[in-house]
Amino acid sequence: MGRIGKFRNSEDVLLWLPEKDGCFNTKSAWDVIRVRLSKFGWAKWIWHKCLPKKIVVCMWKTAFNCLSVDEKVRSVGVPIVSACNCCSSRGIEDLNHILNNGDFASN
Repeated sequence: MGRIGKFRNSEDVLLWLPEKDGCFNTKSAWDVIRVRLSKFGWAKWIWHKCLPKKIVVCMWKTAFNCLSVDEKVRSVGVPIVSACNCCSSRGIEDLNHILNNGDFASN
């Protein structure tokens, strides 16, 4: 304990350990607290610079089941009658119908 007391003549210094120089910055604080998800290989395919942004956003919403099709709107409690406007069968408008099984998607 006597050895520790010899170094007590100076004031305490704050050090931010994530940085080599010990100085705090918001970028390193963000890197410490943010949750990093694993990288998806398909993300590079979707977020390609040659694709139009409206197509990219539509593909991203589809991948995460976030398109506002009738079935999705009904699932949050909005009472609507679902019928696809793009085909003659007037099937229930859900992702599978719009992107795979509907008349518009099949042609």
